[in-house]
Amino acid sequence: MITTNGALFITHIRLLQEAATGLVKTDGTAASSQSVSNSQYLFKTCSKLNTVDSVSSASTGGMVMNLGVGSAEPAASDYYLDETEIDGVDVNTLVTCQSSSNTWNPTALDNGNLAFTYVFRNVGSNAVTVTEMGLSFVCTTGKFLVGRKLIAPRTIQPGETVTFTYELAYC
Repeated sequence: MITTNGALFITHIRLLQEAATGLVKTDGTAASSQSVSNSQYLFKTCSKLNTVDSVSSASTGGMVMNLGVGSAEPAASDYYLDETEIDGVDVNTLVTCQSSSNTWNPTALDNGNLAFTYVFRNVGSNAVTVTEMGLSFVCTTGKFLVGRKLIAPRTIQPGETVTFTYELAYC
């Protein structure tokens, strides 16, 4: 599901080429506005920097995927995942985003949607079951959830590598 942030980014930044206001960062705080120039990698670049709240240079930012363990139904008003902690530890520090480069490109699908594909590896010593994923844009202003969905529970064993794809569907 595309969140309100996602809709604001699509409408204001991509379609109207104007600053977007009314955005909420993944930490729940409001952003005064997001400029078009600071959003040059929005939807165009995937990044493995999913555990940061902002980047120091726009070129290191982009779309990131975070995994979660929550079960609440997605809502347009979501600004982050339902739950990301297991016994007080962020699941994204146990199941880490892997890539040989910091950034790569999403895939444009024949139906007009975009597919964002990420590889994760369980670097912990216990199996982890994920039940949700979120697609966020991280930039110098902050990190903004643009899409969230529940997935069939997927248990990732220690040392196991898995691939998740988030298809950002526009309708």
